Amino acid sequence: MRISRTSFLAGASAAGLLSVGQPLRAQQRGSVRLAAVPIDASGEAYYAADLGYFKEAGLDVDLVSMVNGGVIAPAVSSGTVDIGSSNIVSLATAHERGIPFVVVAPAGLYTSKTTSMGVIVAKGSPITTAAALSGKTVAVDSLKGIAYVTFAAWVDKSGGNLSAIKFIELQMAEQPAALSVGRVDAGVVAEPFLSNALDTSSLLTKLGDEVARTFLIGAYFTTLAYAQAHPDLVRAFANVIIKTGRWANAHGAAAQTILQKYSKTKPIPGTVHAVFPDRLDVGYAQPLIDAAAKYGVLNKSFPIAEMTAPGLSAIPKA
Repeated sequence: MRISRTSFLAGASAAGLLSVGQPLRAQQRGSVRLAAVPIDASGEAYYAADLGYFKEAGLDVDLVSMVNGGVIAPAVSSGTVDIGSSNIVSLATAHERGIPFVVVAPAGLYTSKTTSMGVIVAKGSPITTAAALSGKTVAVDSLKGIAYVTFAAWVDKSGGNLSAIKFIELQMAEQPAALSVGRVDAGVVAEPFLSNALDTSSLLTKLGDEVARTFLIGAYFTTLAYAQAHPDLVRAFANVIIKTGRWANAHGAAAQTILQKYSKTKPIPGTVHAVFPDRLDVGYAQPLIDAAAKYGVLNKSFPIAEMTAPGLSAIPKA
């Protein structure tokens, strides 16, 4: 596998894309500095902020959008933010490096009926199969994230040659433009960017079933030290996320409208959304961890239980 990187942003702004509400500030009692990516799978953070659910629970939340889970992880580790939402693959790579993250609430759940990530190519592209991507350049938002792992699984199981593909990092919102000028040959994007991309691009395939028919896409997490120091706050936060997920499952159109406000995308009728679990069942995260190890993002697999906090009553478990 040949890999190159492109910079997202420069200097101190590399982590943040936009701020929801007030800028980050010193933490006070009942306040949470929260980071997420404005995509379908981590939509709960935006829905809860917009609906006032955090305030109802007595939480003063500063929500900041970042480009991907790989950027959010160091922000949480350094204490720049308290809680983050990230895909399971990014969390697993942090765990492998010895960073003591613990999962506190579920983000989106992938099922075969709710596929919200896909591979796009330029309209009229001759690329119609995984094998046709040999020698081509593919954009993913992170070389160590869920987009790369799900794409790798699809190539592997569809007769392609993963080692013959060049990868670059590029934000999902920028990938359609890169396709149109021939900078890349394919891209991997998630909702709401996927539906918007189809104005100028074509869908090559949806992704996910090659990993498993059901798996946890991402989760809200913090450091073990923070969870132990703020058990009531973490419990309140987790309860809000579960409540918000139930609301989003029942109000798909309204949820889409809220997310589009923060992702700066336009409404697309009929967009398929991720579903949100009504409890934290960490077992659903194992297929992604196993796949990340299989395709070289992790050195080896490990049991997801290592990323929970035994005996910490604030963490809801299945």
